[in-house]
Amino acid sequence: MINIIIKFNYLYPPIKGFFVRSLLLFLCHFAFEKIQTEAAPIYVDTQFELPSGFHIYKLAENTATGGSYDIVFDGQGRILVGDTTSVRRLEDKDEDGIYESYKVIATGLGGRGPQGLLVYGDSLYAVGGDGVQLYSGYESGDVLRHQGRLGARFNTGGDHAAHTLLRGFDGYIYLVTGDGGGIKNRTHITEETSPVLFERAASVFRFDQSGTRWECVSSGSRNPPSLGMNYLGEFFSMDSDMEWHVDLPFYRPVRLNHWIIGGDNGWHGVGALKPYQIDNVPGVVEVGRGSPNWGQFYEHNQFPERYRDSFFVCDYRWKSATSGGYNSTGRLVAFHLKLDGANWTGEMEEFAKGKPGGVDGNGTPINFGLVDLEIAPDGSLVFSDHNQGIWRLFYDPTNDYKKNGPPSLKPKRIVWPSDQAAFLKTLLSLPQPMSEWTRLQEVRGFELAKFDLAQELKEYVLSEKNPLRHRLRAFRLLASSFGELPTGFVKKLAGCAEPKLRGQAAWLIGIRGQKAEQSFLVDLLSDPDPFVRRRSAEAMSRNSSQEASLELVNRLNDPVRLVRYTAMTALAHRSTGDWIDKALGSNNPQTVMRALIPAKYRREKNKPEWVRVAFEKLLRADLTSSEDELDFLRVVQLNSTILSKEDPLLSKIGSRVLSAFPAKDRSVRWEQAVVLGQLGVNEAFSAMLAELLGESNYVTQFHLADCIADLAGGWTEAEQGELANWILSTQSGWFAEFDGKGRQFPGFWQTVVRDLVERHGEALISRFDKINMNSSLHRLFFDWFGKRTGSSDLLLKIYHNEKSLGAKLRLLNLVPKMDQGKMASFLENELSQAPAHELRLALLTRLARTGKPTKRRSLFLQALLDGGDNTMIQSCAQRVFSAGQELGPYLAALTGEHSGIPAKVYKRLLGHMSREPSLTQDLEAVLQVLSGQSREVYKAEPNWIWPSKREVAEVEFFRKIIQIPEGAGLIASVEGTCDNEFTLFVNGERIGHSNTWEKPVRFSLNGKLKQGANHLAVEAANHGGPAGLLLRFECLTSDGKLHFAVTDQSWRSSSKLFEGWKTATKLPPNWKAPLVLGSQLTGSWRGNANILKDTKVDMSRAERTGVMQHWAAWYKAEFGQALVLQQAGAVQFRDDAALHTILMQTKGGDAKFGMKVYEKVGCHACHGKLPGKKGRIFGPDLTGVTLRMTREELVDALIYPSKFVPERFKALLFETKSGEAFTGFMTQKTADSVTFTYNEDTRRLPVNEIHRIRPQPMSLMPPKLLSTLSDKELTDLVAYLRSLN
Repeated sequence: MINIIIKFNYLYPPIKGFFVRSLLLFLCHFAFEKIQTEAAPIYVDTQFELPSGFHIYKLAENTATGGSYDIVFDGQGRILVGDTTSVRRLEDKDEDGIYESYKVIATGLGGRGPQGLLVYGDSLYAVGGDGVQLYSGYESGDVLRHQGRLGARFNTGGDHAAHTLLRGFDGYIYLVTGDGGGIKNRTHITEETSPVLFERAASVFRFDQSGTRWECVSSGSRNPPSLGMNYLGEFFSMDSDMEWHVDLPFYRPVRLNHWIIGGDNGWHGVGALKPYQIDNVPGVVEVGRGSPNWGQFYEHNQFPERYRDSFFVCDYRWKSATSGGYNSTGRLVAFHLKLDGANWTGEMEEFAKGKPGGVDGNGTPINFGLVDLEIAPDGSLVFSDHNQGIWRLFYDPTNDYKKNGPPSLKPKRIVWPSDQAAFLKTLLSLPQPMSEWTRLQEVRGFELAKFDLAQELKEYVLSEKNPLRHRLRAFRLLASSFGELPTGFVKKLAGCAEPKLRGQAAWLIGIRGQKAEQSFLVDLLSDPDPFVRRRSAEAMSRNSSQEASLELVNRLNDPVRLVRYTAMTALAHRSTGDWIDKALGSNNPQTVMRALIPAKYRREKNKPEWVRVAFEKLLRADLTSSEDELDFLRVVQLNSTILSKEDPLLSKIGSRVLSAFPAKDRSVRWEQAVVLGQLGVNEAFSAMLAELLGESNYVTQFHLADCIADLAGGWTEAEQGELANWILSTQSGWFAEFDGKGRQFPGFWQTVVRDLVERHGEALISRFDKINMNSSLHRLFFDWFGKRTGSSDLLLKIYHNEKSLGAKLRLLNLVPKMDQGKMASFLENELSQAPAHELRLALLTRLARTGKPTKRRSLFLQALLDGGDNTMIQSCAQRVFSAGQELGPYLAALTGEHSGIPAKVYKRLLGHMSREPSLTQDLEAVLQVLSGQSREVYKAEPNWIWPSKREVAEVEFFRKIIQIPEGAGLIASVEGTCDNEFTLFVNGERIGHSNTWEKPVRFSLNGKLKQGANHLAVEAANHGGPAGLLLRFECLTSDGKLHFAVTDQSWRSSSKLFEGWKTATKLPPNWKAPLVLGSQLTGSWRGNANILKDTKVDMSRAERTGVMQHWAAWYKAEFGQALVLQQAGAVQFRDDAALHTILMQTKGGDAKFGMKVYEKVGCHACHGKLPGKKGRIFGPDLTGVTLRMTREELVDALIYPSKFVPERFKALLFETKSGEAFTGFMTQKTADSVTFTYNEDTRRLPVNEIHRIRPQPMSLMPPKLLSTLSDKELTDLVAYLRSLN
């Protein structure tokens, strides 16, 4: 077409050929449109590493798929996809193999999802919003009807939140959730038959189609988005590692987990269990590094036989352990599994991944950030690529697709034979039985069968002549009606010659829960096949019948470890006192050891007499195998604290372990060190030190050092010196090089060094000159040194001998821990030596904080006038205020331009206040003291209010009318909180919403108020437990006065609405005064340090402006001249809504200037990415952030940093009984203390001083961070973030 136009232009002059030319251009445009709408798939096999015969192309672009989260095929073979907040059904209207459009069929599912979708008959189940949502009306094709949430609330939308849904053999629905899904105790469990007594960490749940009956099937993983079910109905997941823990002794790699019914996979946030430890289930395949996402078992026949029953899993782009950034493109992996006795073994194949520099059909770089995959009706794989669309991968070794195109995705029409045998074969051969499209075909088969199909299936299952695969499939078809199957059939199934069918019988008996069948299960516990024994013990975790207890005790010494484990977890469902005497009476060490474990799952403590009997038996036992020795060491770790520390039995255990240390087996040696440290066997110091000094593996050195730090004695002076030298050696080399290590490595290592310094600091004093002043050892040593008796004189000696300015500044940080009298004299003397500016500021700050009198009375006021950093100004201001002396006596002693001139003194102080508003309170205190003037301050404190003291879930509405005088609205705001959430309206306009009661919010009302009556309206909700609303309104008027209104009895409340309630002047009689529950720190809110800090101490911008205006007016009245200050210019403060609008519309921008903005607001401190600037990296890495997040997700993250906080970035709030609160990341927890770190600080709190520890729902990124940036700065900042791709 283009060639035709070129020739035409050559042959015909432009004017004469206008009509024909226009016609050809029209035809050309039409042709291009036709090409676009009928575009054939663009195969990009060469851009990928694929097995031979496989082909790949982009099935849908992200314009059709949105965020590209969970995907699923419905019964008609149509693709549903989560687009971030809703569910789309994709459409290929021209049937060219490319999905180019969509229809939204379900909305309101929150952000970053939905992450679980299941079509089941007329229902659509979706994981989003506040949990599992149910929609009806799917089969009718009409608009879906939201039936509400099923079960208790789950966290959704997060990396570690609730994830996959699937339909099980039994017709129930199974859900897997990560450790951030809101899992705790029995939050979601409703049934006594739950195999897991207490849900913990990542867990698998089972619920019926109505969502009323919930069990926890298995628990204790970290974050497995995938949940796969194989041909035997067993569940598997590829579980995440914790990349921040790489190179720590308890790091656990990505692995494939088998969800044992009633089992625990051993993940703990700090200290994941080792695979060999007695109280957890080992992984099936260890993967290494990775970032697992969704997956599914392949039960189709389109791929080669090798992939039949393989578990395909998406592995998202890998994260750097150090930065958290993504280091690679993603990949698709396949696990090939084999049943080996009671266990599954397997191997992993890297099935597909993009080649370096690979691009898709549009020339876009391939990230392959795979999220979810589905097996299509034709047997091809379809998988979503985060924000990049959906791929399709199919097998065609003959390249037939080049002539006929890719296979159709629509389910094939089944021709049902009239012959009964052929009919059964067709039914039992249908591919991918867990899919909805196959389920509907199965339903159709039951409808069309001209014989009793259910009866024939039962007979088919029991007939030994039929192929095992088909017999298992026939059982699967019957399992969804498990409650209707006759006991006679179940009994025959339990007696089958085939172990896999006997194992299925055990599972069936377990979910049926019929008492008459329990004897079958007891018999199966002693089955010759370990798979059957294991499945039988699993089934026993669904009931607490005592008749099986004795046989379960017998299974504690089963030859197969996994059978021993499942018998142990089944015993946890039975009262310990009913069976433990038999177990402890056994002469088999395994029986005795495992008898002490079920209490852990019951969250009970074993009785001391049980522990004593067990330990005495085990000390006499011959533990010859490494497995027995490891189990013994673990049992000691779990139960030694039950006995008193002085119990001689513990001393005997310590001696026994020490006599065998170091064992030849590396794992045994590792656990021996743990026990020796835990029991405080000081006699082990020499042997453990020798092991440490001779060990070449650095991770093992870390572990041994941690265990040695628990020992309180046992060393000679020479040995302590050797250890001190080793500690000094860790200042360089592996322990000091953090690249490639987990980002929490420094914090955990500092915890160990801290413990070592506290034990062996005296040996380091004589080696002080070898401590690197830039190392963490230096800080930890001086933390200890500051608490040491008699350290003040030594500190002064070290300070005077030190030549480095940086070292002197760090040494001054120890001043608060020393004798303050000595320090004050020293600091004042140093100041008299005219030190360098930076050192002078530090000396002044430290001297001011000693609180001791100085020789020079005007020292601190002079320092205020001379200026310095904020810390120094604040410290000196507090000293001037505490002195309580007016300006007059100071004037003669002041030097420089302020000497003897009061106006200049006050102008200088007000200049500080104007330039740095955060110092307003301290500087005003100084002004009041110096001038002898006071400012009338009226700042009412709010009270908690609520209509009643009922602690129930309810919604209440509140009203308050505020009169604003003429000239109002310069600055106005509302701050406060509600337990649990509230929405604020002003004059009928929605202002904002908050659902985090622990952290008060402040809403700007600038421009929202009017002269006269203003209507505040609040819609508040309580989710149960204590309820209350706490608000304070403030407005600065043009006359410089602050006006307040707080929550009190002057408000009105009701649970019933009427039209116009937000702005009505007159309220109905049923709107009553609420109850005043008390001040802001009353009752249930007493320990909330955030409320204290944010609503009582913080000075708002309006207040600061009012203060400045007051003192400017005083200055003019006092000195007869207006106060004129040099300022950088007015700063524009914008509310979140305005920022959101601007950021959503930004285009272009200058990345170079954006980097300066990035530095200006301090992003690099947590996220890094600034050349030449060191960042601590406590936030996510921002590499590729604009690729992996939609524009709206990115803008939300910038403006509302606490809207979604991944679990691994949530700090913990440590609250003490004395009312203190600290924020940090836990690095160690013992029976006596908790240690945590934040940035470079490490702190330890005794357990008996801790009130509670809870996750902080708030982001460490402060809100309002961008509120003062200009439009250009915002645009440039986004451009810089884009450049990080």
